[in-house]
Amino acid sequence: MIIEAKGTVLNFGGELQKPFYKNRSGTWFLHHRRVNSEKVLWGRTLARQARRWQIGNLTHLDYAASNGFQPNVNLLLLQENLKRKKVKSEVIKLFQSAARVYMRKGFDLYMSDIAKVDKKTYDYLMEEPPKMWARSCSPRQRYDMLTTNIVESMNSVLLEARELPILRMMTFIQVKLQRWFYERRNEAEGNFYNVSCWVEEELKKKIDLALTLNVFPVDSWHSRVEEEGITFLVDLNKRTCDCFQFQFDELPCIHAIAAIEKRNIKKSNFCSHWYLKESWLKTYERQIHPVGQTDFWIVPESVKSQIIKHPDYKVPPGRRQKKRHIPATE
Repeated sequence: MIIEAKGTVLNFGGELQKPFYKNRSGTWFLHHRRVNSEKVLWGRTLARQARRWQIGNLTHLDYAASNGFQPNVNLLLLQENLKRKKVKSEVIKLFQSAARVYMRKGFDLYMSDIAKVDKKTYDYLMEEPPKMWARSCSPRQRYDMLTTNIVESMNSVLLEARELPILRMMTFIQVKLQRWFYERRNEAEGNFYNVSCWVEEELKKKIDLALTLNVFPVDSWHSRVEEEGITFLVDLNKRTCDCFQFQFDELPCIHAIAAIEKRNIKKSNFCSHWYLKESWLKTYERQIHPVGQTDFWIVPESVKSQIIKHPDYKVPPGRRQKKRHIPATE
């Protein structure tokens, strides 16, 4: 299973039957199609912005899990569960705020409000450990709040292609990835900022508010920043702030931007490496090559002699299921 740049998943193991991709002819074919994970999808880092096209790094899910990234509970799914339970909209809004707030103190306040309004919903939410769905409770670094099922995202792209024969479907995937990589590579090359376009826009949104804050430098790295009578300590060296947004997003918060502007330093110097233009370009540096007309392929005799049998699979009666059965728990 491999992830495309937007965070969607290509599960070739589910599409290619074992008798095909485990024999020599299947291996030879996949080699020429250039659809193995080493040549088509490259990368070692978790997609830090799964829902944004500007920043994406290709990865294996197993690699992400082994390197300390916390798996998330789908917030939209949890929210839909609350709606099915006829939970008040007021409580759902409190849940959304509790899930996305950066400070643990804010999380506790929102959850206490939920407990006062609807104790049953509070108990239901706490059945799932908050570290799985609340940003402030996560014990490890997470790329963002999970709101999209990445498998279903790719399935929607391949909705019509999945009805085609396997070779036609793989051609569709190859053409789609080839276009995606080309367009995003051109977009990255045309970017004049040190960071991605999305990051640059996010930083610009924060500047106006940051310039209204009072900054009291302590030394070259530390500053005390006041916002509406509340004091926040900023450490530019460690890239931390008392609001926790700096360390969670790995982008300067308004307090950090205020401290940075006070010193006339580039804000891009305090963004994570994965937000930089060079990382963006690195993601799409590989090319998805077409394979040409199949009539011109030189197929070895050892491959031609292979007899490909149908999968050892009994087709159940009735119409083929195209959508999953939604369990009662959802």
